[in-house]
Amino acid sequence: MLKLESAAQRLGAGYLDERTHFDPTSSLSRLGVAFNQMADNVSMLIASKKLLIDELLTYARLDRPQVALNIEPLDLLKWLEDKVEDIRFIHPERDILLDIPHIGNYDGPDIRLMERVLDNLVNNALRY
Repeated sequence: MLKLESAAQRLGAGYLDERTHFDPTSSLSRLGVAFNQMADNVSMLIASKKLLIDELLTYARLDRPQVALNIEPLDLLKWLEDKVEDIRFIHPERDILLDIPHIGNYDGPDIRLMERVLDNLVNNALRY
């Protein structure tokens, strides 16, 4: 019980990687598993909230007129192919397809903002 109490206090103090490990034959084994699942859920929720907050801060910065765009020429098809290849590397368990029915002429975008848009779209698709 002291081991579980210590882990709970550390998790409560912000050490989100804290987990317990009991011998499978221990009478506290199931409680340890439940604690670890709870800690995993807390970590995921906090990470999700941080992502939402980061996005809100980015949108707030974009609303300010002093935000300068960094417009660069871009081969959109090549850029998308490279980005999708990176995403496939990060998520090999997922079948990620790139289907571009039409590529038009695009003026240079702000690549940093384009990356945020693509990341948001892909992360939402993977999540939901």
